[in-house]
Amino acid sequence: MPERPIVQVLSDGPPLPESNEMGRRVLEQAFELWIKPELARRKEAGVLPDDFALWGAQRIQPPEGQVIIRINDEIRGVASIKTKRPFEKGDDVVVGDFEGIEDFDLPSDELDSGHWTVLWTGERWLTSFNFMTQRNRCLLLLDKAEHFLAASRRAEEDGHAAVAVDTLFSACELASKAHLVSFHTLPMGTRTHGAIHSGLNKWRRLGNIEGAFVDIFNKMNRLRGPYRYDDQQSESMPIAVEDFEIVETVIATERARLRSRLSENTSEVEEVIPQA
Repeated sequence: MPERPIVQVLSDGPPLPESNEMGRRVLEQAFELWIKPELARRKEAGVLPDDFALWGAQRIQPPEGQVIIRINDEIRGVASIKTKRPFEKGDDVVVGDFEGIEDFDLPSDELDSGHWTVLWTGERWLTSFNFMTQRNRCLLLLDKAEHFLAASRRAEEDGHAAVAVDTLFSACELASKAHLVSFHTLPMGTRTHGAIHSGLNKWRRLGNIEGAFVDIFNKMNRLRGPYRYDDQQSESMPIAVEDFEIVETVIATERARLRSRLSENTSEVEEVIPQA
């Protein structure tokens, strides 16, 4: 690993402690596990130029298929960059213009992949990672969850209890599936109620999901059969306004967690990683 003394670590999880030693260990792992082997492979293939200098590397893990290793200007991503001087839109930016990188994420079209990205900013190494998977696909599930939630609210307003219960169950189930898939605890192809329901309740016991939301999901799971099929079932409305609000909040929280933090307003920018 090149002797550059400072390491800044960005992750999708809780803030990491300010520890240069911890950051160095993360960086050393990146070099040992995939950067050095990839450089050796390229050197053996004769595709590294004589004046090659490493300033960045990226490991892309698609949901299916082989890992992709990118070097230097092959890297794709969107970054929030603090610069040493002001810039106008369209100006050229080089690594030496960096004062620091405040955040980094993949572009929107690659959110289904996990990544581990290493960049030299001119003064420190940045290592950024997000190992969530299939974020774009999970966002589509959340779109459907919102539609079912809206249908449930309309049914509740119309006094159609059976429809309100069934559609609120579907909203909860789709939001739950998006959550579990993104954390690699459920295959995207899962289509059985039991697998999603049991997976979410196990996740709750670990303290990883809002308990009130799981209570609503469990309640709708119990009621959907009787409310749909039992001709003696009371048409009393078993859903409170607060239930809708809790489900809506969970869907919004999941959407904020899954979408790119940086590319929402960068539709005109395909690549924003400057060359050395």
